[in-house]
Amino acid sequence: GYGQEPQWVHLKFLCRRANMAIFTMNAGEWYDRVASRAESANYLVVTPTTGQTVAVPNNVTDVNIIPAGPLLALTVNFPTEPYDGQNLIISTTQNITNLTLVAVTGVIQSIAVTIILGATVEYKYLGKGRNIWMRKR
Repeated sequence: GYGQEPQWVHLKFLCRRANMAIFTMNAGEWYDRVASRAESANYLVVTPTTGQTVAVPNNVTDVNIIPAGPLLALTVNFPTEPYDGQNLIISTTQNITNLTLVAVTGVIQSIAVTIILGATVEYKYLGKGRNIWMRKR
């Protein structure tokens, strides 16, 4: 009530990309502390050349491939420690003729082998004993 010392209030918010932050309020001031998953951006931007391999870090959900021109071949290694429900969106600004997708953890269902200019493919990791990267689009 009024006239009492302010109490610490902990509110938990589950953010869109599986980030969780704890916000603590004391006397009207907000402090942001990350409780789970990386606070940094959940996207990766790469400019590969033909034949290169892109390793997607854990907790990244959005891979943006921006090569200087069309690629004959590119390999994308999925995160080594995905979390259950993790989405992985792969987009490109150029054609990739031979796209190789590699899952260190789990099995990729419906592998995209070619991706065209402006296209996007998306997978969701289904853990909890299933260990499948399911293609969504």
